[in-house]
Amino acid sequence: MLQNDEARLSPTVTWYLREFGPILNSSDAAKLLGYRNREALRQARLGRRLPIPMFQISDRRGWFAATTIVASWIESTIQNGTLHHQAGGTKDSSVTEDDA
Repeated sequence: MLQNDEARLSPTVTWYLREFGPILNSSDAAKLLGYRNREALRQARLGRRLPIPMFQISDRRGWFAATTIVASWIESTIQNGTLHHQAGGTKDSSVTEDDA
C-alpha cells in the first residue's frame, strides 16, 4: 500500500517521508520550516503565523505536523521562489536572487 501511495507523491515528498516518517515532532518541524528552535516555532504557532497546521496526539506531549504537508509546503515554496533566509535562519521576503 505504501508503495502505491508513494507513486502518487513527488520524489521530494517521498524522500522526506522516508527520512522522517509520517509525523514530525516540533524539533524536526522547526528545522524544516526554518525556525531557530522549537520555541520560535511555538511562538509562530501561538501567533497563528505557521504556514502549515500542527496537531496534538492523545497520550503524547507536544505538537506535531504531517511530514507530507511540510514537505509539500517546502517544495511549493521553493518552486514559487518565496523561501528566503538570512544567516541565522530568519525569514526575509526582501531578499532577491540578485542578493544571493
